Amino acid sequence: MLEGIDVSHYQGNIDWHKVAQSGRRFAFIKATDGTSYVDSAYIRNRNGCIAAGMYPSAYHFYRANLDPIEQANHFAHIIMPVSQGQLQPAFDIEEISLEGWNGTPHQLRDDIASFLTEVNTLTGKDCIIYTDISFWRDQLENTVQFSSHYPLWLADWNASLTPRLVGGWKFQSFRQYSDNGHVPGINGPVDLDRFFGGERQLRKFAGYA
Repeated sequence: MLEGIDVSHYQGNIDWHKVAQSGRRFAFIKATDGTSYVDSAYIRNRNGCIAAGMYPSAYHFYRANLDPIEQANHFAHIIMPVSQGQLQPAFDIEEISLEGWNGTPHQLRDDIASFLTEVNTLTGKDCIIYTDISFWRDQLENTVQFSSHYPLWLADWNASLTPRLVGGWKFQSFRQYSDNGHVPGINGPVDLDRFFGGERQLRKFAGYA
């Protein structure tokens, strides 16, 4: 397994070389949110991560009450090009209760599919899906619609190292296992992540053969 983090502007100025020296190999970096928001630290974090020899992935925080195609276009516009050495982009779906969403699970599944398809059309990349167990089961009725095509990044802070699964996925590619970690080069808490594979497998996510 390989260790990583996920960050946004909330982590402030990050010393990426110290992060890399601590053994972290990858980082999910917030890029966009909804149809117009861009994280103010995205470019700085992406460039710092690459300069330190780590693999970055840009992620989009999805808003269920906003148009999925507009969100996909916004995300793709900010993160393109997704060059070799960058992990596949990530799609963060974890919250609808505060957004005024009153649609059905079926409608939400259709909107997610529209977003993911549009991102692939624009970037040539399939997204890694980030979610948590209760959200996927409760809000999406534990759908298996996406498990055969999209890698899973699951938020699961259970102390056990044994991965739990949802939605028909046979394995987790990534797991967010803490929201309160401490890593050299970052002031304050940071989310901690783990890749269930080795360097060779991680390089494939970054576009290497």
